[in-house]
Parts: sequence; C-alpha cells; structure tokens
Amino acid sequence: TMNETRTRMPQIGDTWQPRKYDYPFNTGNIYTGAISNNEFDRILWAISKESFEVNKMISAEQIINSNYFTTAQLRQLLRLFNFEPNRLQLAKLGYNKVVDQSNYYSLSDLFSYNSSRDELAHCIRK
Repeated sequence: TMNETRTRMPQIGDTWQPRKYDYPFNTGNIYTGAISNNEFDRILWAISKESFEVNKMISAEQIINSNYFTTAQLRQLLRLFNFEPNRLQLAKLGYNKVVDQSNYYSLSDLFSYNSSRDELAHCIRK
C-alpha cells in the first residue's frame, strides 16, 4: 500500500492506496490550484517505483510541467532523488509551478553544496 512505501520500496504487484487523513472532510490542499494530496500521493508512489533515477527524472519533469504544487509537495518529490544535480534541476523547473512561491526558500536545505543553494536562489530572484 502507499503507506508502506514510507518504510519499504514498492514491489511489483503492489497497488496504490490513498493516504488516510485524520479529517474525513480533507479533500485536498488549502492552496487553490495545487494538485490534491491524494493525486500527489499517487504520483509519489508511481515515481518511487521507477528503478533508475533517469526514469524518475523523466516522469518528474512531465508531472511538474503539467501540474501545480505546494512547496511542501515539491519538497517530497525532490527527496525521491539521490543526486543533487537532479534535485536542483527539478527545483529550478518547479519554481514557476508552485502556488506558494514565498515558501520556496525552504527547499535550500535539501542541497549539500553552497553552489547548488546559490543557483537555486538565483533562479528564485529572476
């Protein structure tokens, strides 16, 4: 199930299950235009099933280009990637696709190198 992917990698034959929220009336995000939490969980699950990072990148780029996200959702997506250049590329791509750009600075702690942080900050200032 989807909740299991937080403790183990998905296996062939697994099925996606939406996250169970504490409040039954929670149908999505408070940010207008951002993808719903259930749909986003499905996307994370699908990308996490990819074996190779290059395939994850292709999927993530397509998804970022066709949806809007919160900064918190994009953070979760970026954490699926092991290589900092890939995270940076997706973070730069995602800046114009988040509905709460004022929170975007919070992604800088995902990067180990100052050069990556500087490049992301430069992208935000444009």
